[in-house]
Amino acid sequence: MTPDSGLELAIPPSLAARIQTAAEEEHRSAIDILRDAMDRYLAARDRREVLRTEELSAADMDSILAGTMDTQYDYLNAELE
Repeated sequence: MTPDSGLELAIPPSLAARIQTAAEEEHRSAIDILRDAMDRYLAARDRREVLRTEELSAADMDSILAGTMDTQYDYLNAELE
């Protein structure tokens, strides 16, 4: 998906109502509320991934780098879950 391709989301009615209430209280659009929430979520997710990667030992990193791409991918996925 490209950034300008648009995105349709199915939001449960109860969550949509909470988003709309927050938007009205903050005098902002619902899309601004959603955009800010996703930015915060993705930033926190990125921080968690960096922290997990930093916890890997040098030996772990050597094993990852010595392996095949599939092995590296599987190992990192297991570590990040």
